[in-house]
Amino acid sequence: MAVEWPVIFAAGIFIIVYSLIVTEKIHRAVAALAGGVVVLVSGLLTQAEAVHAIDFNTIGLLVGMMIIVGVTRRSGVFEFLAVWAARLAQGEPFRILAGLAVLTAVASAFLDNVTTVLLVVPVTFSIVYELGLNPFPFIVTEILASNIGGTATLIGDPPNIMIASATKLTFLDFIVNLTPVVIVIFLVTLYFLWLIYRKELVIENHLKEKVKTFDAVAQIKDYRLMRRSLIVLGLTILCFFLHGALGLETASIALGGAVLLLLITRVEIEDVLLSVEWPTIFFFMGLFVIVGALEKVGIIEALARAALEITKGQVLATGTIILWLSALASSIVD
Repeated sequence: MAVEWPVIFAAGIFIIVYSLIVTEKIHRAVAALAGGVVVLVSGLLTQAEAVHAIDFNTIGLLVGMMIIVGVTRRSGVFEFLAVWAARLAQGEPFRILAGLAVLTAVASAFLDNVTTVLLVVPVTFSIVYELGLNPFPFIVTEILASNIGGTATLIGDPPNIMIASATKLTFLDFIVNLTPVVIVIFLVTLYFLWLIYRKELVIENHLKEKVKTFDAVAQIKDYRLMRRSLIVLGLTILCFFLHGALGLETASIALGGAVLLLLITRVEIEDVLLSVEWPTIFFFMGLFVIVGALEKVGIIEALARAALEITKGQVLATGTIILWLSALASSIVD
């Protein structure tokens, strides 16, 4: 049976867009938006269908949390926590590495991974240069910790948000099923990192004493802003735990928290909006439209049926295919 042109055209757009993203010839947000525009202009989707294809729960949750983090980071609380973790380690390099990794993982479970790394890494550089250490083991550890920690909760990673939105999984579903596994993986990863880098994580005693002189409190820029930001952040996270009982979508909670924080802090909205990663937001919007076209022409359903034919419907085999395809694709595309 001949393949209809909409199927070929939609598949072609998808392949071209992902090729541009992988090769980085064009910024990924521009590539995704261009693909979405072609889908609209070609008539594969009407404008109403394209808007319907965009998961605004995902978009709203990302924007809301980015605003909350954008305001909170101005207080200096993240830098305070990083220096405090180093002092708590008593100058032992591996303990410092582990402390910063724990901070990165926990922060990434509730905040955007990229933002967390951008907050922790500059402080990490300052600490390790003071101790005369190679920053490479610390940065690698924080990269791994941010990805591992981001998997632990519904709001820790955009894929989690999209999966939860599509399947109606709750915040507690992620906590119960993922967090225990993530903790084990994190500890195992730390152990292997210690095996790999333990010979590099050695310093003289006088340098260990130097860590004790670091002033964590000096990192705080605005106590009032810090208190208000942490209260709103804590309230927002509490509402995430209860969102099933409250009957609220996670995007409503995140945007509500963002608006509340803006109201009580009176920060300049123009400056705060600059902290939102708009390229990421538009990247997802473009991809949602492209995938909407794939769904409309039947490619998604055809791929699902093909996978089931290969696995004969066996749950373990089907799950394995999905997991490995996701893992391999994620190593190339965000």
